[in-house]
Amino acid sequence: MSALARLRTLSETMVAESPVFIIGAPRSGTSLLYRILQGHSDFRPRTLNLEETAIFQQLWRLPFFGDRVPSSLFRYMLEDEDSYSAFLATIRPLRALATLLLIPNVLLRHRAGWWWRHVNRSDLVLRAYFYFAKRARGCNLIVEKTPENWRFIDGLLGAFPRCRMLYLCRHPVEQFASYRRRAKDDADAGWAALSVGDFCVDYLRSTQTVLRAQQSRRAPLLLVHYEELTSNTEEAFHRICDFLGVPFEPEALRGSNPERIRWPADPHLFGDVRRQTKVWQELVSPLEAVEIEERLTRVMGALGYQSLIA
Repeated sequence: MSALARLRTLSETMVAESPVFIIGAPRSGTSLLYRILQGHSDFRPRTLNLEETAIFQQLWRLPFFGDRVPSSLFRYMLEDEDSYSAFLATIRPLRALATLLLIPNVLLRHRAGWWWRHVNRSDLVLRAYFYFAKRARGCNLIVEKTPENWRFIDGLLGAFPRCRMLYLCRHPVEQFASYRRRAKDDADAGWAALSVGDFCVDYLRSTQTVLRAQQSRRAPLLLVHYEELTSNTEEAFHRICDFLGVPFEPEALRGSNPERIRWPADPHLFGDVRRQTKVWQELVSPLEAVEIEERLTRVMGALGYQSLIA
């Protein structure tokens, strides 16, 4: 079978699949939910793996894909070299196409979704990748977490019409405090050192994008509040399982770590789910909290959040 015929066959198979994509801003609980879902029998990989593929940000690099490259895609496949090599062989025609389109692709990067879907045929790349990732991970259903994929809702739906998306939201003051703590504790997390203004712009943009998609009903998307997940965990997980069409398995909530994964970015990721892991007042000044709430009043109301400083 030719590579093109193989690609078409895999694409037809994956269109019928229902992968789950966890999206949401950083520090909103996406890693916690990712860990929990991988404890469920339908999503459990051969070994627990918290890798984010960032696959949409990788598409412009398609001509440069190779042995173990990009590393995030290889690691998500549990470093299965046979599966990754099969993926690369299957997308060979698309890599040739991307080479011809290299200059406009570099200029556009991950903008202009229509260009990637209809000219670069990115839907086929995504379907091939997750076909082999599912085989490598040895799971019944795929779950993947890249928080920034709220920007690519249309791309996810185009590739996987039957997918499900889980959007994690968090009170903005608490979330900003979590950014602060990450920047304080991790010298390599420069992305977390946001100003109040930049944080509010990002929070507003991501939330409005997701709410529009949910309200239009064009996206099978469930809004999950971090506060609900951490304070009423079983009920929240029951609701998530119902949305995903899988049985509720309370044992998935046990925070075991048999692989002994070191996750210094979040020391509370494993073990029992904790309702509170910090005091926001120790990381955010009263004036900053007031500014955040004033700038985000409307979207806070849409999410059901009340002021923490009133």
